[in-house]
Amino acid sequence: MLGKLIRYEFKNLNKWFFWMYPGVLGLALVLALIFPTSADFYRNFSDSSSFGAFIGLIQLLVVPMVIITVTLFIATYVHIINRFRHGVFGREGYLTMTLPVKTEDIITSKLISGLIWIFLALITFVLSIYLFVLIMVLKTSPQSAGYILPELFKILGILLASPTSWSWLVTNLLSTAASILTIYLAIAIGNLFDGRRNLMAVVSWIGLVIVYGFLSSIITMSSLSISSRTDIDNLASYTGPATYILWVFYILLIVGQYFGIYKIVKERLNLV
Repeated sequence: MLGKLIRYEFKNLNKWFFWMYPGVLGLALVLALIFPTSADFYRNFSDSSSFGAFIGLIQLLVVPMVIITVTLFIATYVHIINRFRHGVFGREGYLTMTLPVKTEDIITSKLISGLIWIFLALITFVLSIYLFVLIMVLKTSPQSAGYILPELFKILGILLASPTSWSWLVTNLLSTAASILTIYLAIAIGNLFDGRRNLMAVVSWIGLVIVYGFLSSIITMSSLSISSRTDIDNLASYTGPATYILWVFYILLIVGQYFGIYKIVKERLNLV
């Protein structure tokens, strides 16, 4: 049943949201094709007036990429919020709660689908950067076409073989899961009120973020105070006791928030 719920989450995706991913990649391709290479810069923008025009061109080309990338992540989180709010506490919740499914399956499906959407947004962002750099390199040095891709795959292999990369992945996976559940818990708390539920959800989210940030700072500083110089250096590479303590904090946060959401949805569900 969990698999069916996850598939249902993807079937309910708006078409405009789906096209944002290839849209970001397409924009990166267009910007790379029209962006001047270093040789073009020295040939065409050697004087101060031309340099000003070049800076204006950079702003003209880069600003849309930044805007669309930020919009992609904002749209992803808005989609995650709406799917949980409407699918559990909105009108769609009437149908959801009449299905022969467990409450934990509903919450888990929302969490997994949210993680997938954020992962896809991150992958799209990374691929757009790689695509931009790849085309710029090929424009600057066409003879490098034969070895640029193997070099990129070689770098990717080095990253995948590095313990730091996997530690970074685990840290961000736990952090992202905790942040999604923070949003869900805030929505669930807001639903406990009879009026201004959206406002109370926002207030709850701000309060939770402040409390969690404070606890995270205390745990990080405490772990560093008892760590050696080597452990502190390892923290920068996402290894060592300080990182593992942070993992425990995230896991406890995930479990605690999950249980809180479960209790509210299971025992105090207030559909609108």
